[in-house]
Amino acid sequence: MASKNKKRLLFGLKILLATAVIGLLVGSGQLDFTRVAFAFRDGPAWIAMAAVCLLSTIFITSLRWQFLLKAQDLNITYWNTVRLTFVGGFFSTFMPGGTGGDIAKAYYVWDTGEKRTAAVTTVFLDRIVGLYAMLAFASAMALLQSKILWSIPEARPLLICVPSAFIIATICICIVFTPPVRSLLTTERNGLMGRVTQACNKIYDALLMYSNCKMAIVLALALSLISHVALSLAFHAFGQIFGEPIFGITRYFLIVPLGMIANGIPILPMGVGQGEAAFSFLYKMLLSSPVGAEATVLFRCLSIFWMSIGGLFYLSLKGSGFAQANSSARH
Repeated sequence: MASKNKKRLLFGLKILLATAVIGLLVGSGQLDFTRVAFAFRDGPAWIAMAAVCLLSTIFITSLRWQFLLKAQDLNITYWNTVRLTFVGGFFSTFMPGGTGGDIAKAYYVWDTGEKRTAAVTTVFLDRIVGLYAMLAFASAMALLQSKILWSIPEARPLLICVPSAFIIATICICIVFTPPVRSLLTTERNGLMGRVTQACNKIYDALLMYSNCKMAIVLALALSLISHVALSLAFHAFGQIFGEPIFGITRYFLIVPLGMIANGIPILPMGVGQGEAAFSFLYKMLLSSPVGAEATVLFRCLSIFWMSIGGLFYLSLKGSGFAQANSSARH
């Protein structure tokens, strides 16, 4: 009971903090909800384009996850990966906690009864691949636009920090697959640590399977990059509503991955407040634009619209059971 009360209190504090951040943005003039409302009236074609771009990211990331599942010889149809992606988005959007979507997806693939550890591992590997590709995308864009970034004193740290973070992430990934780490995980232990070691060893074995199917990882990374391009185009569409210059599209390829990384840090519910603040800062620095927070709110509105469909998929899976539904689809 005490643990539940602490969680509720922590969540309540996060809500208050998110509200305070939004209040500060509104009070300082960085966020104007009137402009957001007028955007739907003044730019329906651009809103439609952004909505299609966001929907495409769902189908692209679903295909990415299916490649990772197939590499583990897990027979889950593409349509069902799409359904689970919508369900995961629904839980991430409407339920407390930033990882609820991944947990929901992990539960359903576990329910299939096929190579359960490997199935659950693909869910979290899919998230890691997406984040790694996002960082790679931002690093490449920072280097390609190095002259522009260096000409902006406030942006110079990005030119150093973003590629450095990508290099560090790459080194850490490589270290995970070194013999010392493998030895550490396979060392026999007793009691609770023994059970933890066994679980880690199963996860590690599932990851090692991708060394025999490197093309799955390559394709997953490629699809992630395509997804990030589509997401950047959605924000570019928002910019057109607010009168941003069309030649600034390449800047979005740097702004959007960095903004989404900041938005995804599990501090505030759904990243509300922190995402708006991050995009407001990046828009001002790299586009000399005051509409970063408004663009983020438009993104949230369209995301909520698409993710609400996940609730319908959740109800259908709850009634029939995912394992049964997937088995029927395969046959």
